[in-house]
Amino acid sequence: MKRFFFTLVALCAIVVAQAQPGMGGGMGMGGGMRMGGGMGMGGGMMMRGGMMPGMNPDEKPFYQNESDSIVQACLYDLPFFVDSKKVDKFRKLVKMEYEEVCRSMQMSVIENLLTNQMAANGGRMAGPGYGFAGDSEQKDLDQEAIRKNVDSITAKYAKKYKKMLDPDQFEQWNVIQDKRYGRGMGFLLAHVYENSSIDF
Repeated sequence: MKRFFFTLVALCAIVVAQAQPGMGGGMGMGGGMRMGGGMGMGGGMMMRGGMMPGMNPDEKPFYQNESDSIVQACLYDLPFFVDSKKVDKFRKLVKMEYEEVCRSMQMSVIENLLTNQMAANGGRMAGPGYGFAGDSEQKDLDQEAIRKNVDSITAKYAKKYKKMLDPDQFEQWNVIQDKRYGRGMGFLLAHVYENSSIDF
């Protein structure tokens, strides 16, 4: 609870900082990342992917922009035929699951970037007038917690897929799912991290 409150305060401070005249920048679409190290080390970074307070609501998070192609790829990968009456429902489930997983990952990444940005500033928020005391140590991304969140989300959707598919189809679908959310989760997390960054 304390951690959540700390993050919430930090997010509110960012919104206020962005509204200050002369602060420059604003959270917009950026180019490459400016990372002060590897994953979990984030320094001052530009927002590129997810929706954050103060961001233009017309700018879609990266995972919404790419989810249609993800769905299409999944349909191409299907080693079985889904009844035409179920295709639209199946397509929606795949899209919703992918976006929910990415949002969950992105929230963890943003929290990590905020924590490390404040650590880089001696445990305080950047900008004049901000004096939030905090931990001054850099934190690694908690991949175990992210894994648990992803498992929880995919388990929820697995129940829905299971109702649509027969046992053999469901087993084959799980193989496809494992490529993205199981063994392939590290690649997806790296992709989310690359597209989820902030700039104070």
